[in-house]
Amino acid sequence: MSASICVFIISRSGRTTFGAVAFTSYGAFWLSFWAFVQFFEKSVPKADAGHAVGLFLIAWGIFTAYMFIASLRTTAAIALVEVGPVVLSCDGDRHELEAGDAVTFDADLPHHFENPGTQDAVLLAVVSAGLRRS
Repeated sequence: MSASICVFIISRSGRTTFGAVAFTSYGAFWLSFWAFVQFFEKSVPKADAGHAVGLFLIAWGIFTAYMFIASLRTTAAIALVEVGPVVLSCDGDRHELEAGDAVTFDADLPHHFENPGTQDAVLLAVVSAGLRRS
């Protein structure tokens, strides 16, 4: 755990957010697992202790899978048009989207959204930022 905190400090000084999040989280995992075993395990019925630990480990397994995907250095954007027409210009290509359309693309590419109409348009966009490619 102390190694995780040291890596967090080093990562933050180098402006590496991914390393800071990953190693701090895994340090917190070991602290929370220790706290469970020391303080809370005895209050969980013996028949349910295995299930409790299993759920705890599954949650961390999901987090680990997410961190693995983020470590692939991919930056993705997903957009869903809820109302009106929207135009996505991505890497020189123009894509006309209507209500109900969804699109995903590499967010490292130059892109922007525009409303070609006179009515309001509603767009939901989520960006998962990976590490910068060098």
